[in-house]
Amino acid sequence: MLPSGLRERTVPCRNCLTLIALLFGAACQKDATSPPTVAVVTIVLPSGNLAVSQSMQLSAVAKDASGTPRTATLTWTSSDERVATVSSRGLVTAIAAGVVDIIATANGIRGQGRLMVYVAGVAARLDVSGPSCLLGLGSTMQLAATAYDAVGVVLTGRAVTWSSSASAVASVSESGFVTALALGTAVISAKSDGASGNASITVSAPVRFASIALGALHTCGLAADGTASCWGDNIFGMLGTGTFSPSLVPTKVAGNIAFASLTAGGSFTCGLTLDGKAWCWGTAKEGQLGALTAFDCDFNGFDLGRCSNRPLALGATFRSLSAGYQHACGLTLDGVAYCWGSNKLGQLGNGTVGGPSLVPVAGGLTFTAISAGGGHTCALTQNGAAYCWGINDFGQLGSGPGPSRAVPTLVAGGLSFISLSVGLAHSCGIVASGETFCWGINVAGTLGVTTSETCPRTGVPPSSCSTRPIAVSGGRVFTSLGTSADAFTTCGVSVAGDAWCWGDNPTGQIGDGTRASRVEPVPVAGNLSFSRVRGGSTHSCGVSTSGITYCWGNNQTGQLGTGSRDGSTIPVRVANQ
Repeated sequence: MLPSGLRERTVPCRNCLTLIALLFGAACQKDATSPPTVAVVTIVLPSGNLAVSQSMQLSAVAKDASGTPRTATLTWTSSDERVATVSSRGLVTAIAAGVVDIIATANGIRGQGRLMVYVAGVAARLDVSGPSCLLGLGSTMQLAATAYDAVGVVLTGRAVTWSSSASAVASVSESGFVTALALGTAVISAKSDGASGNASITVSAPVRFASIALGALHTCGLAADGTASCWGDNIFGMLGTGTFSPSLVPTKVAGNIAFASLTAGGSFTCGLTLDGKAWCWGTAKEGQLGALTAFDCDFNGFDLGRCSNRPLALGATFRSLSAGYQHACGLTLDGVAYCWGSNKLGQLGNGTVGGPSLVPVAGGLTFTAISAGGGHTCALTQNGAAYCWGINDFGQLGSGPGPSRAVPTLVAGGLSFISLSVGLAHSCGIVASGETFCWGINVAGTLGVTTSETCPRTGVPPSSCSTRPIAVSGGRVFTSLGTSADAFTTCGVSVAGDAWCWGDNPTGQIGDGTRASRVEPVPVAGNLSFSRVRGGSTHSCGVSTSGITYCWGNNQTGQLGTGSRDGSTIPVRVANQ
């Protein structure tokens, strides 16, 4: 009911709101909902790079606080129009090399995108590479320079200028050919279009190795002066350099120890000094080092068990050593055999499976030579009789079909051997006439023969094998044999100095230029004359009669020692030779 004297009438909303505002001091509410405010502007760049003189159309999206796209008028600006300009519709044009921010503004809210402007076809980066960072005095090496533009595209046909920081140490030609002239270090630089790159080259006295030792993924060499150097994988410290860093070139073993011999197992290495003291380094997880002073190894947070990255003394004296995959053996001066490390397969020969390390081999025999393999060991007596012990699932003990043996067991056939070399699951030996016999598994021609017997195995398919010594095909006379404790490959040196290999060859470790397995010996490529050669599981190496060491096969961990990780199916020269 209205007060007396007032008539009821309809008041427009505008007047009503004014009246309410006057009566109650309240703000007038709008009768229509206003558009939500723009909260964020995002610029969409097709690319973060643009070449000088080229253009690129940009776009931008305006969104409210809930993330819903909203229509808004955009204003485009460039943070530096000397580098790039932008039109009112977001078309960017590159003017000069540099970095610029392109900004889009809507309702006072800014969004920006960063753009790099570069000169197309001009080198912005130069990478210098070569086969090694180490050169022997008088050696040469070809360096290469790869040019990239600002966005990482390789540029070909570039003019490159080369220079040396110490031309008296190492000179470099106009084509990047380096010659080592004096001991020291020189930085070889390359320049193109204002971009530069360099390589530090160390010139040292060349090393000549008298013997070599192969592990699964590393290699070691022994110089005539007793200096030991190793290269390749070093995750367990098996290079003995005092670090866990791998090396693509020969690196000296720590400790300044003069060794008389070296032997390498799966992931460890051992050496004998002139006075017969035994030293080992690398993994100790299975007791391979025969020492309790090894420490826990940690690699990027992973516990690798006990190991040592420098030589540890075993506290025993021997006249010879042989490292197997996870165990090692040595002969004392009077021919007594001791073994240490893993004994899960009876490969220590002490009459038990498992048990303590550094134990004498059972049976009371004395030996003149010993060779440790994957899960078995073989040794020779004074009269050339061969005895083996350990696992026998592929007939690798050579004693005929039968169970594994934890004590020395006579190899069948009545042969008299002058040397033995034991692999992962096979054994080979040379008799006095120079003929070679092998026994054990015959996968991929490991025994060097096309036909053999079959070994039944519980729960798995039977395997080609020979449980007794069988003559290697071809009747070739070898003066020495070499296979590694994890290998299905064997190599030998003929009386003429040629190297021959046979067996498994997936990474080119046979050295004949292929990756095809060989069921009988084939010559190693290169027409080289060797004094000794050793076949490995993924790589092989040999010392030539001129004292140069060559390796071939897989090189993913640098085990070829060439300064790179490039593999080779033919012999390649180890660095600094």
